Amino acid sequence: MCAAALLLLGRPAHAQSGSEASEPESPRYRLLYTAPAGCPDRAAFATGISARTSRPRLVEDDDPGAAIVLRVAIASSGNESASGRLDLREPDGTEETRSVASRTCGEVANALALVAAVLLDPDARVSPEPALPPPPPPGPATTPVAPVPTSSAANPKPPPRSEPPPASLPREWRFSGGAGLGGLGGVGPAFAPMAGVFVDVERAAAGALTSTVRLNVDVASTSSDLRSGTQTYEWLGATLRLCPAYLTLPGRLRLAPCGALQTGVHRGTTRDVHKPSTNVGVWLAPVAAGTLAWEMSSSVALEINGGVLFPLRRSRFFLAPDSTIFDVPVAAGMVGLGARIRFL
Repeated sequence: MCAAALLLLGRPAHAQSGSEASEPESPRYRLLYTAPAGCPDRAAFATGISARTSRPRLVEDDDPGAAIVLRVAIASSGNESASGRLDLREPDGTEETRSVASRTCGEVANALALVAAVLLDPDARVSPEPALPPPPPPGPATTPVAPVPTSSAANPKPPPRSEPPPASLPREWRFSGGAGLGGLGGVGPAFAPMAGVFVDVERAAAGALTSTVRLNVDVASTSSDLRSGTQTYEWLGATLRLCPAYLTLPGRLRLAPCGALQTGVHRGTTRDVHKPSTNVGVWLAPVAAGTLAWEMSSSVALEINGGVLFPLRRSRFFLAPDSTIFDVPVAAGMVGLGARIRFL
């Protein structure tokens, strides 16, 4: 695959050439790279970028500074077909995507390394194309054979240019935690104020394929006045939520559809009446939900969460068998604001 054809994929319109900026700032980038066995690995791909330009600087995942994120995914179908995709995300949330197809995954990786170099540095060298080294083939160790002296020994070749050691592999799994405030319907006649904490497990992948599993533990409480006395409703529950994919929006925003299941305990207590009583029921409800997150940095985000829940166990609270105070509805809403911090 020739470099000229790859340039048709486009250069970044916002980048400045060397003549337009006397001292351009070296771009910082993180590399999330996936490829099947037998294809060039992440270190080889990073070497392919640095062979064309020395300006971009590969940084660690835990580096606190803002950086461009490169997500590269390569797939191979046998020995005659391979394809790859590169997603570049700027610190301000702007994204660009490039796709390449060729006969082998080595050619695809080499082409995407060229595209990445040009996107990171418009002045990157595009010809000739340096071939990415293939991964070492598996096999038993062989006994080294002493080289046969030749006439070239009198004129030794200069040593190859040393490359900086590759950074450690990016973490495919990320862990976060946070807290939130909101409201939960269906607990009582009025929307119940709710507070809780949560932990996230996120699997990073190319494009929109990042998925997140979250476990919430929340409490909610509300009350209503009776003709004589007060009825208090309390809810304690856990929610397991899955967001299978995210849509990246401008301004560092991410939108995701989610599904969840709530389990917990629902209690109603009657006070200041002739015969006070407490009723306890089991809470079980599937939830159709969604989340909108603002990624303030690589580690901190603010969220708006909402959804509709459908209680499967509909408790009835009453003063007497024929005097119902509250029935859990067929469907109810929930909404909340949260803050999330990535710690691993």
